[in-house]
Formats: sequence, structure tokens, C-alpha cells
Amino acid sequence: MGKKTDKYLGDMQAIAGDCANMLTNLIAETKTMAKLISDMHSVAWGSPQEAQMQTLREACWDRGVDLLNRLKTRLKDFDLTLSPFRTYITKKEKSKNPFKSKKSIPAAKAAIQAYDRFRQDCLTAQTAGGRVFH
Repeated sequence: MGKKTDKYLGDMQAIAGDCANMLTNLIAETKTMAKLISDMHSVAWGSPQEAQMQTLREACWDRGVDLLNRLKTRLKDFDLTLSPFRTYITKKEKSKNPFKSKKSIPAAKAAIQAYDRFRQDCLTAQTAGGRVFH
């Protein structure tokens, strides 16, 4: 493909990598939160351990909310990159001067579909994370 297409794909790959790392961290925070909540049931009220558990839970909560906000921002960046790329490929497809390789447009469309599915999965995970860290 061309330089412009490679730039779009590189930008989307970088953002997708960031989102994937954030999702991994969000899953870890969700598991930590679930463990802290279950452990709090075994701690006596008013004990020093209860105060410590509450502090840990609040820290986990803050990290989870921060991850959700960062993920939301990166998904907006992803949309701002994906939309112009989709427009560019559509224009190239309709133009009289498409890519030199006949396989480039189908490959670009396949990449757009893959990134679209990834974006949907990220939005689903963000919604699920929002239920935990609301």
C-alpha cells in the first residue's frame, strides 16, 4: 500500500496496543476489586484490618476509574484515526487512480473491519468496567 495508508495503519496499531494494555490492566483491577470485596467480608468491623482493606479498595477503585477514563480517551483517538482512514479508502476505491496493487483495497477494508471489531470489544469492556467502577 502507500505511505498514507501505512501511516493510518501504524497509528491505529499503536492506539490499539495502548487500548489492549489498558484492558489487561482493567481486568487485573477488576479481579483485585472482587478479591478485596470478598476479603472484606471476613474482616471484623472496626478492626485495623478493616481500615486497611478499605484503603486498598479505594486505591483500587481510583486506579479502575483512571483506567476507564484513559481508555475512553484512547477510544476517541481511535475513532478520530479510523474514520478518516475509512473515508480515504472509500475515495481510493471510487477514484480512477486506485492503489497499484489490486489486493490493497480488500486488505485495507479487512483491516478496517478488524479494527472496528476491536473497537466494539473495547467499548463492551469499557461498559462492563463502568459497572464495576461506577
